Amino acid sequence: MNHIVSRLKEQWNAVSILQPKPLPYVAAFLVVVLVTFYLRVSSNVPPLLNGKGFFEFSDERVKTVFISNARQMLHDWFEKNPNKPVSVYSDTGTVIVLPGSMANEIRNDKRFHLRQQVERMMHGRLPGFEVFRDDNNNQLVKTVINKDLTRQLAKVTAPLAEETSLALADLLGEGTEWHELPVQGTILKLIARLSSRVFLGTELCRDENWLQVTREYAVMAFVAAQDLRLWSPWLRPIANLFLSKCRKSRASMQKAREAIQPVIQERMRLKAKATGEQAPKFNDAISWFEDAANASSFDPQIVQLSLSTVAVHTTTDLLSQTLADIVMHPQIIEPLRKEIISVLNEDEGLKTTSLGKMKLLDSCIKESQRLKPLSMASMGRIATERVVLSDGTVIPKGQSILVDSSKMWDSKVHPTSPEKWDGYRFLRMREDPKKQDLAQLVTTSPEQIAFGYGIYACPGRFFAANEIKIALTVILLKYELKLEEGQTPMGFDYGFTCNFDFSVKISVKRRKEEIAI
Repeated sequence: MNHIVSRLKEQWNAVSILQPKPLPYVAAFLVVVLVTFYLRVSSNVPPLLNGKGFFEFSDERVKTVFISNARQMLHDWFEKNPNKPVSVYSDTGTVIVLPGSMANEIRNDKRFHLRQQVERMMHGRLPGFEVFRDDNNNQLVKTVINKDLTRQLAKVTAPLAEETSLALADLLGEGTEWHELPVQGTILKLIARLSSRVFLGTELCRDENWLQVTREYAVMAFVAAQDLRLWSPWLRPIANLFLSKCRKSRASMQKAREAIQPVIQERMRLKAKATGEQAPKFNDAISWFEDAANASSFDPQIVQLSLSTVAVHTTTDLLSQTLADIVMHPQIIEPLRKEIISVLNEDEGLKTTSLGKMKLLDSCIKESQRLKPLSMASMGRIATERVVLSDGTVIPKGQSILVDSSKMWDSKVHPTSPEKWDGYRFLRMREDPKKQDLAQLVTTSPEQIAFGYGIYACPGRFFAANEIKIALTVILLKYELKLEEGQTPMGFDYGFTCNFDFSVKISVKRRKEEIAI
């Protein structure tokens, strides 16, 4: 029996030697399949501008390249490929940047989500960044902005004008001698106070503790998020515990809770006391959120801080830039004053309708936003499923996207000196009946996406526009302004973010206004 088995093995071995081995063929087949699949997929995925080298395991270098050179990378790509998407390895990971020509294609596509993108970019699931979390609290903020804040614009104009005059007396002073002030720091204090007047009434808008907290958090949360993005996503929960700016962000949030909690408790006490009687009514964001929640659970401190953070951060940047641009072009100050005085005389005071008539002022603000938006790429979103765009570009599920903003300074869109600030640019555009609506500050379009575009366009832009116009109206009427000789404000980029030059200072002195506000 053993002899037979041995004989069979010898025969099998002899046959095996003559037969080809299957493993190399299987391996070759797999390689062909993988290469074919890669070429098929990669042909539909935008090229990566700053990819890592073959043996480069750390992303430190590519992030550094992105942070310091994002503008040039996008410019060079879209200069040669104006209608083709591209991928960039950013501090948040790989982002697909679409050309401005695709803004219309995605603007109302619900397969792309804004809040999930904000949560990823701002670490909304980590302590200290809860205001950016995509949850019921943030849905309430959106509801309150759309349902209450925007509809209340006519009612808040007078309180905003009153608070602006009071705040500027404190911040800019009443002296008739020239004195120098930092633009961004001063405007940050002003906007924090004005926003709080509308959101929380006189209870907290002059409470320095609350104002300091909202100012600190509005700044610290964003710079802390930037620092945290430099770490690997796996290490961010740990880094968040010891990075100094992250610790300050958490401390500011705790201070905000402590500042607003007594006000909320007092409201609850008054309501409980009014049993059998009519409970007191408050027309502010505390009541708006309670009504919007409709007895569902929410965090009253988080929603207030979220509302304040969004309002203070974005509005401070735009007002600071507009004021600096106006002071850098002093020849426009007198025409602006004449327009303001004419409108106020016609309307017998400052009303919401008055702000709509200040077309030169509106043009100046929109021009400043055009030249220096908050970001050189806007409309940030995350794909909630795999999406194939009209040109065949594949957007995988979970992929972050942005739209390039360079149409805002494109010579094809703005033929006359698009690289220069021109306060009359959008006033002239209003002369064209087909473009008069597009020329307005609050109007979004593929050529002007600083406020976003489509279903996720900034819902608070109407309030922000009025707030900025009221502030500039009072400043221009009550103060002389000038830029110190030799000072040239220079903004700076950090990745996609366009930052205002925080070193800019202006000199101011009180003047006698031609008309009382």
